[in-house]
Amino acid sequence: MEQSKGKDFKTKAKEAMKRMKSGFWENYREEVKVMAEKAKSDGVDTSKVVEFYETKNSHSIIKETDDFYKKVKFILDTEGEVSDIIGRLIDNEYYKSLDYDHRQRYVLEISRKYRDALERYKREEFFDKKSLN
Repeated sequence: MEQSKGKDFKTKAKEAMKRMKSGFWENYREEVKVMAEKAKSDGVDTSKVVEFYETKNSHSIIKETDDFYKKVKFILDTEGEVSDIIGRLIDNEYYKSLDYDHRQRYVLEISRKYRDALERYKREEFFDKKSLN
């Protein structure tokens, strides 16, 4: 277990060095600065822009392959907000294998994840529209 943590740390350190050498942080700062100025001229709170880019940046650094978010995004893009979203997001095989208490917890967890994904989706939509103008 300790050996795999060491490898993960080394890998993350190498990725961080790559970002530094490639100018990732300079580009990031410039992009945030430009978008903050644009938001300010549009009357949008600049702290919201910075918060959005921090979140967006952390996702790109982690290289998150968030299948759950992709599934939520696909549904929202194609059908919008639907009333049976939780039912669509539940893994039925897994759900059927749980007892009553664990099913309740699982549904609440899916609900929380959906709420977080919806919030992220709306933020991304808002700023994507702003950046296109």
